[in-house]
Amino acid sequence: MSEYEFRVDLVPSTLLHILYADDIEFDTLYADPKISFKLKMADIPLTIQEMFFANTIDDNGVLIRTAQDKPPYFAIGFKSEKSDGKFRYVWLYKVRAKPLEEKFATKEGDKVTRQNPEVEFTAVKRTHDGRYQAVADEGEGGFDATKAAAFLTSVYEPTFTPATGGGG
Repeated sequence: MSEYEFRVDLVPSTLLHILYADDIEFDTLYADPKISFKLKMADIPLTIQEMFFANTIDDNGVLIRTAQDKPPYFAIGFKSEKSDGKFRYVWLYKVRAKPLEEKFATKEGDKVTRQNPEVEFTAVKRTHDGRYQAVADEGEGGFDATKAAAFLTSVYEPTFTPATGGGG
């Protein structure tokens, strides 16, 4: 496992609110979607931690964390192989990391316990357009190899063809 391979488990969370009127269910409202996921890596280099957590690396190459560090929002894109050998491509538009939990253990004789770091993230909707995720499956709906090759090079923004007006 290289230092940049990772595992992502997306866990969507939407709360359902039921409005009652005249002793019956009148309407249901869903809270804005929120996706939590964990990224488990063989190692998280200090330069990546600096980006994820808004820490600072000093002139001596030492990562410094302060109480004022506030992780920024950013987008995360990735692809995952499906059972048919093709890939699913995903962008999460507005993601923030929770503070890093680190575990350390001493070697016990000839027994080594791996301590792979895990970062937890929360993805929320963007405020300007309400979008929170883009998903594409290779080979479906016109998403061909050319589009797949370009999908993760920059944050994907959707394009829509305006509907043509029909007479009535």
